[in-house]
Amino acid sequence: MENQFSQAKLAADYPWIPSEEPLFGVKGGDYDWNARSAEAAVAELKELADAHDKQSKKVNKKVLAMFDKAEGEYQELVAKRAIVEKDKEKIQQVRLMLFFLSRYHRAGKGWDEKSAHLERWCR
Repeated sequence: MENQFSQAKLAADYPWIPSEEPLFGVKGGDYDWNARSAEAAVAELKELADAHDKQSKKVNKKVLAMFDKAEGEYQELVAKRAIVEKDKEKIQQVRLMLFFLSRYHRAGKGWDEKSAHLERWCR
């Protein structure tokens, strides 16, 4: 009875257990309990935890957070730069159109087909 309760509790706590349960105890599989020693697994876990602790002491978490923030700001600036460059191109087209329109107007030609064509080209 107690074993069934603990199995149900484990299945509730770890949602991956029911899907992997058919693989439990399969010879040569990931969950082959006879092929792997529990003591060796505990020793490996301790070794990996120690290595993780050593690495976490070397890495400054505040610096990593600052780096991630700076990288995000850089990406935003790159996107804004693309918008500014696109707007700059449009402004240059409008300036060119106004320049040619003013020359036509000074020449006494007024609004003609060429100036209308330039306006359509700048859109």
